[in-house]
Amino acid sequence: MGTVRICVCGDEGTGKSSLITSLVKGVFVTNKIQAVLPQVTIPPTIGTPDNVTTTTIVDTSALPQDRNILAKELRKSNVILLVYSDHYSYERVALFWLPYFRSLGVNVPVVLCANKSDLLHEHGESQSIEEEMLPIMTEFKEIDSCIRSSARTHRNVNESFFLCQKAVTYPISPLYDSKESVLKPAAVHVLRRIFYLCDRDRDGYLNDSEIESFQKRCFGKHLSKEDLVNIKDTIRRALPDSVTPSGIDAKGFLHLNKLYVEKGRHETVWIILRAFQYTDNLSLQEEFLHPRFEVPPFSSAELSPAGYRFLVDLFLLCDKDNDGGLNEEELASIFAPTPGLPPSWTEDSFPSSTVRNEAGHVTLQGWLAQWSMTTFTSPKTTLEYLAYLGFESFDRNNPTTTAALQITKPRKRRRRPGRVGRNVVLCHVVGAPGSGKSALLDAFLSRGFYPSYRPTIQPRTAVNTVELPGGKQCYMILDELGELEPAILDNEAKLLDQCDVIAYTYDSSDPDSFAYIPKLRAKYPHLEELPSVFIALKADLDRTTQRAELQPDEYTSKLNMSGPPLHVSVTWNSIQELFVHIAEAAMEPSTAFPRVEEDAEGKWMAWGIAIGAVVCASAAAVVIWRRVLKPLVLTLLAEHLPHLPRRQKSQLITNLHYRRFIPSAQKPAKMSDAYERERQNNSLLESLSQKTSALKSVTVNIYDNARDQEMIDNTSDVFSSLSTNIKSSASRLTRMARQGDKIAVLKLAAIVVGAGLVLWVVLGWIF
Repeated sequence: MGTVRICVCGDEGTGKSSLITSLVKGVFVTNKIQAVLPQVTIPPTIGTPDNVTTTTIVDTSALPQDRNILAKELRKSNVILLVYSDHYSYERVALFWLPYFRSLGVNVPVVLCANKSDLLHEHGESQSIEEEMLPIMTEFKEIDSCIRSSARTHRNVNESFFLCQKAVTYPISPLYDSKESVLKPAAVHVLRRIFYLCDRDRDGYLNDSEIESFQKRCFGKHLSKEDLVNIKDTIRRALPDSVTPSGIDAKGFLHLNKLYVEKGRHETVWIILRAFQYTDNLSLQEEFLHPRFEVPPFSSAELSPAGYRFLVDLFLLCDKDNDGGLNEEELASIFAPTPGLPPSWTEDSFPSSTVRNEAGHVTLQGWLAQWSMTTFTSPKTTLEYLAYLGFESFDRNNPTTTAALQITKPRKRRRRPGRVGRNVVLCHVVGAPGSGKSALLDAFLSRGFYPSYRPTIQPRTAVNTVELPGGKQCYMILDELGELEPAILDNEAKLLDQCDVIAYTYDSSDPDSFAYIPKLRAKYPHLEELPSVFIALKADLDRTTQRAELQPDEYTSKLNMSGPPLHVSVTWNSIQELFVHIAEAAMEPSTAFPRVEEDAEGKWMAWGIAIGAVVCASAAAVVIWRRVLKPLVLTLLAEHLPHLPRRQKSQLITNLHYRRFIPSAQKPAKMSDAYERERQNNSLLESLSQKTSALKSVTVNIYDNARDQEMIDNTSDVFSSLSTNIKSSASRLTRMARQGDKIAVLKLAAIVVGAGLVLWVVLGWIF
């Protein structure tokens, strides 16, 4: 809330300014004060609601000439403190002030304050409460509360302004109908949802453990046994049947909150509501329902292990008959705290879109598959319903519902060999009318075959798990596009982003069925960018020659596909192998592309990497040979060729000494110099050993990941680092060669050979 702005108004002489002065100074000011006080801002004090940082109090004048200023301040206020002090000013509350507020369109709570109570007798005060305040509160619903005060005796001065703060931070109007003395329907609905979420075992009662958890979540403190007994006794006095050995039922829970409101403790109810992320208009907070969650291009959203665990627990909790399926009553129980089934589920004709048992009840496999599809197609819907269903994150770094979801690794180029990092894949099933697409979706859900033909108008979806070779499972979505096929296929960007594989189906017994596929691919050329599977359905019937320019086998051969169309029938048990084949085509897209040629961009990148690598390695090899290896070899030859004349041998060695490639004959070095040289040699040897290990690691990574897209994108960086390592090692070797360390020279030669092996592996992969 932040700042609460209180507008104090009423007839002249009712003591408005005296109330404000008494609040600020703490005592009654006997001296005459100005007619209208300046605006006062007070910080929070003991008893101030937690979400109030400052309180601004505005004094006003009731004179006609100040009416414009009054109207302006009323519109800016959060709450109105309406003061009266005698019978005349009381009558004007109903006759002038409250109708005046309505005429301005001011819809804020009003606290009615009967000031100068020190002038009344005790009996008269009690009679005034009955005869004056209650009738006004009944007629005008904007009145939040009433209080008697006295600026002279400082009676209820602080309490009057506290009621104003509470009227803003804990409004009673959304909760309670004072005319009917009942909780409003919206409040009842919200409290029932809270009761449902707190009823962990779904038995319809809050037991002691659940009440304790509720207490800690809302109020952050332990509930003593004495307080728990008092709560149960309070409910039992009004509703004896609502308190049982199993706990408190929903009626008792609602009655307890109604008592809080009627006793003026409606802040207790608001603390409960805000602990469950409700706003002042009894709706869930927008950031709670729709937290920020962006899916990058070429990535997808999937349920995380925490999300799957929550949905599994929810399924097991609501499967009351333990038959392994959710019937209509159990589904209604699950979605009780939500607005109902997600709209996308209704559009997909749930539960016919997922796996059901023989009784038609949604199985656990179908339940998880449906949520996996929803997360894939609309992650924001999943986040919204996880909030409704009461998902709680135990991740301290991510306390929102987004902890139930995860982002998959982007897939940029599907023509490159390798598996995609997804567990949910989408396949569009296209083909001529009557080719058997609907029957294929029924077989995917293990439904029976219906021979009668019914054209598909509305899009239809089926989702199920597929077990891949090796035991890994994935969720696959088969989507029959219906009348939306042209619109979906025409949206190139969305199609290439979401679709993982496209299945082209035709009726092998219908001579006119296959011709639809080449026409479709010619109309939408970007379909060539998707992995493709060609399927000849109705293989149990007689195969016929297709009336097309090319027969199916010739067409797929011309496209350089890995094989001819798959001939299957939905009546065969082997139909499940087709779904595995489609799923593998989605998981390893490079195996299902119509063309195997690399795109131009990929070719130029490969050539650029190869040329850069060759140049770097060649330059390093030339430097090492000219500056280190060649002089060393010449020196060794000069020392071991006895047939050379002594003068020529001496001249050769002298020339080599002059070029400073090996140390000249000098006097023995001192012990300290020899020790320092040995230490430097050891340091250089250790550094070269590390470079060797790094080069080995680079070689292994390039060999193991040569077919991974990310490794392709980063290869230039790898070779740049490799070139730097070689140049650095060559420089160090030069210094060591000058010191006569021949072993280190041989080690560096091995490094150069290793670099050549790396180039051989990479060039072999590219070419």
